[in-house]
Amino acid sequence: MKNYALLAVLWICGFSNAFSAEGINRKMIITTQEWAPYHFKLPSGEVGGEATEVVKRVLDEMNIKYEITIYPWARAQAMVKDGEADAFFAASWNEERSSYAVLSKVFVPQKWYWFLNKDSNLDPNSREFQKSEPVAVLLGTNMQKYLRDNNYIISGTPGDMDALVKMLDAKRIKAVLVNDKVIEEYFANNKIDAGKYKKILCRDMPLGMYFSKKFLHEHKWFLDKFNNVVTKHSLIK
Repeated sequence: MKNYALLAVLWICGFSNAFSAEGINRKMIITTQEWAPYHFKLPSGEVGGEATEVVKRVLDEMNIKYEITIYPWARAQAMVKDGEADAFFAASWNEERSSYAVLSKVFVPQKWYWFLNKDSNLDPNSREFQKSEPVAVLLGTNMQKYLRDNNYIISGTPGDMDALVKMLDAKRIKAVLVNDKVIEEYFANNKIDAGKYKKILCRDMPLGMYFSKKFLHEHKWFLDKFNNVVTKHSLIK
């Protein structure tokens, strides 16, 4: 009889451990940036946006408690690197980020476009442009790293879209590299005529969510489950 009781206790403990192995006993700390239409602060103070809604649906389905906070983008990433946060989104892959975090399955489409003044005949994808013309890009973005790695002449790295567009309008630079949905949202919100500019495709760079390696080491089951669930909610068709 004692043996049966012992087996029952061991079975219950084993079940409990299996359950806790796929749970998180605290709130996940997640960082992002003000980057409409992907993520932005709502009048309620909550974070909304099309990428945010995917993340919320996935984590809710996984029964994960979480807190999403907006920071300047460079800080949002540094907090994950320094162990102050568990994840950041939405982001495309790069080697630097992948040294301290792991990218999920991508779930939001993104294209990088060059925006130039309408009267420009330059091709920012050409070697000649790359070696001779000044450009600008938002600080802390993967686009900044791409330009640096490919030896573009970066003459400005402002922290917001307003300053970036003003540089282009003032013709201080010949082109800006941006996410086209983000800059077009900015144009619409600020009643700026998008016809003043021309755009040229640079790269297709879909977005996912980066989780710190420390977090994934502590919760080894998490990434596979997140990737399975996010497939159902992905905006990439």
